[in-house]
Amino acid sequence: ALNFQIFVSGALLLVSIVRLCGMFLPDVTSWLLTVVWIGVWGAGIAFGVVAGLRANEGRLYRYPIRQTVVS
Repeated sequence: ALNFQIFVSGALLLVSIVRLCGMFLPDVTSWLLTVVWIGVWGAGIAFGVVAGLRANEGRLYRYPIRQTVVS
């Protein structure tokens, strides 16, 4: 769970930095980056909730993106 949340936080940070630079980009790009940011944030929340429900049932859950940052 920690590796997935680190990955999501990194993606949100990257999109946020690009959005800040988006002041110099066209409005359409800014809106698209906002939609991407909301999508990444929502996916992080949704997968975290699903993992919590599976853990509550006593079952293992594998996140869809498996990046090993902390072993």
